Amino acid sequence: MAEHTRVRVIRSIDGADPVDGYVVAVGEDWFLLLTTLGRLKFDGWDALRIKDLASVKKLPRRGEVDVHERVMSAAGEWPPRAPVGCDVSSTEAVVRMAMELDPLVEVHREKKDPYSFLVGAVTTANEDIAWIYEVDVSGKWTRHRSISVKKITRLVMGNSYTHALASVIEPIPTD
Repeated sequence: MAEHTRVRVIRSIDGADPVDGYVVAVGEDWFLLLTTLGRLKFDGWDALRIKDLASVKKLPRRGEVDVHERVMSAAGEWPPRAPVGCDVSSTEAVVRMAMELDPLVEVHREKKDPYSFLVGAVTTANEDIAWIYEVDVSGKWTRHRSISVKKITRLVMGNSYTHALASVIEPIPTD
């Protein structure tokens, strides 16, 4: 099997969580990590800004063929790969990719608050603004709001949290 290296990404934002996974795409300002979060299966993708990188550390393999590789191979999830239509060429492209990839995404603006994030459906985006229909912690749609794409530090797509939430919420309001 081809060599794929699991890494831990540490970012320079005070309070930002480290993120573990496999780098699957790199653009000028963003990169995409297929995350594992220590689990023995993939758990979505994290788009992270390159300018926030403090360090990238190779995580140790566990055996000649890493246990992550063996488990994910058995599940048909190996090798790690970017989603179809992956585009990390710009912030707008990353937001649009998230919008196309997953009905609900996590939008992190960690410079404002590293300990919270928005969950919602991205409804439209351009180079300056993304419109997001938010979901609250009880799984209810709350408000349709705009946010500056320049303040987004991390976008999380396709993970178990957003998939579970999407399975129990009502359809997005059309008003």
